[in-house]
Amino acid sequence: MAENTEHTTPRPIQIPDDPTIPGGQTRTVEQEHSISGEPNIDEATIHPIGDSTVPERPANENAASSTRDDEAAAASTIENPAEPTTNVDLPLEREEKQTQPGAGIISPTIPPEEDREGAVTVSPTLRASEETPATVSVPVEAFTPAPKEQPATTTPALPFMSIEDLTQLRVVGEPQISPDGKRIAFSVLQCDTETNSTSSAIWIVESRGGKTQSPWQVSSGTQHDYAPRWSPDGRYLSFLSDREGTPQIYLLPLRGGEAHQLSNLPLGVSEYSWRPDGAILLAHSAWKAADEQGSGQGEETSYVVMRLASHWDSSGYKHGRHEQLWLLGLDGTATRLTSEPVDLTQACWSPDGSEIVFSANRRADPDLSVSAALWVLTLATGQLRRLTPEEELAQMPSWSPDGGSIAYLRSPDQTEASNISPWIVAANGQEAPRPAVTGAEDINSQMWIIDELRTDYLVAPQWFPDGQALLVPGQTHGQIHLNRINLAKNTIEQLTRGNGRYLSPQLSRDGQTIALVRADWFTPGDVWGMDGNGENLRKLTSVNDALLRQRQLLRPKKVTWKGAMARRRSRAGSTYQRLNRGDVRHSSWHHMVVPPWPGG
Repeated sequence: MAENTEHTTPRPIQIPDDPTIPGGQTRTVEQEHSISGEPNIDEATIHPIGDSTVPERPANENAASSTRDDEAAAASTIENPAEPTTNVDLPLEREEKQTQPGAGIISPTIPPEEDREGAVTVSPTLRASEETPATVSVPVEAFTPAPKEQPATTTPALPFMSIEDLTQLRVVGEPQISPDGKRIAFSVLQCDTETNSTSSAIWIVESRGGKTQSPWQVSSGTQHDYAPRWSPDGRYLSFLSDREGTPQIYLLPLRGGEAHQLSNLPLGVSEYSWRPDGAILLAHSAWKAADEQGSGQGEETSYVVMRLASHWDSSGYKHGRHEQLWLLGLDGTATRLTSEPVDLTQACWSPDGSEIVFSANRRADPDLSVSAALWVLTLATGQLRRLTPEEELAQMPSWSPDGGSIAYLRSPDQTEASNISPWIVAANGQEAPRPAVTGAEDINSQMWIIDELRTDYLVAPQWFPDGQALLVPGQTHGQIHLNRINLAKNTIEQLTRGNGRYLSPQLSRDGQTIALVRADWFTPGDVWGMDGNGENLRKLTSVNDALLRQRQLLRPKKVTWKGAMARRRSRAGSTYQRLNRGDVRHSSWHHMVVPPWPGG
């Protein structure tokens, strides 16, 4: 008897998950014909084939089996004429079609007994009646899963920098060009984790560079060798070293021989420079009157603090001493020039060697302010003359080649919140100080706020040989770039470009070469060279390349914001300053480079 197929509603058949089936999931088959009764499927006979779950036919069931053919027509034929004919269409689920490429609508056919050889027989999922079960025969190939694709071989990701890696970094600094412009001396600082200490050595590299030119070490570096300076005639390379305890000046003969100690000042040397003729050196060293009264270097068991500036970080208690000026002959003879109750710093020789300009706060209460003025000492008479106002902060003086002017870095007040800009003053003190050029006040030459690896807080303006231009660093968009300030044309030209911090620049005597330390987001810095006009930038050292090639570094994010306390837009549009409250002045747009955390 034929089955009534009209006015029927498709009803899903759920095949429950089996915990023994890997990746088993509930399958739903839409029934398009009214079927009396639910299929009776034993869970023990269900097993996975590919992505589907197929019930297995019981052994004692003699119902006719069916064979699944991918290319069969969409009709089912019952070979036994005595039984009612039932056409069954079993559409696959959309998801199953997507997971089995090439599969279409499966129309199971119940073949004759002799055609079922090699087929996998299963218990019926659909049947027209309890008496006439319809058995579906499915070929194994139809459910054979495609071979899994092997993942592509990838290079393991490099590890991020760790705290331990930081101790392997070496820091270069203080590049100095030889008088003939052919070589650059510099220092390299490194850590020793075994002894929990640091050390530094002096190295030299050819200024023109080249693939075959490698730097070479010229000092022992067992302690701290730093601050290299070439003698004007190129015969010596001097440097400071604490190998005997306190920092002293050492001379290294460049024609051969070992470095030997030149100075022997009781409290060591903090800074020094060669006189232009190369016969004498000028040194800064702490001193107090009691040092020459037989009291020696021994300190009292108790110490009475009478001054606010009695203690400095990294230096300890000053014990009433202040930095004074000393002359040192090449035979080591030391002569003290000053005995001031304040520190005299950042001294510079006049071109003829007859005068010395320095920075000092000689006000009545120097501890109550950070101001400082420029003073000139005439060696023949011992007379001092002041060049700049005492209420301002004048630092890093640099004498012009003709001796008529002095360039320096100036802050207009004592808040340390303003730009530190290049200014000019007449060496004879007969003219008022003035900005180097129009717009010079918008330059901020402070380097330490951008780069804290090195101790260079400021670098003095450097004169080009013709005396018509200055080389001055300045902050720009969170970076440090070099500027050529043309006094004759009243212009400012930026010599460097792109991302990077161009630090500690040093101009050669002929003005044709600039040595510098270039650092950026991905390297703590190397010695670089370039022509005096900013062209032909070239890398001369690779002190950290071996380590950095083995580590993964993240690009920091640049954040730009408009300052709420902006007074005027700076020339570069990015100058920003530190204030006690952390806000920014003298710029309308500000930039910060934020390094991301690994994985962040």
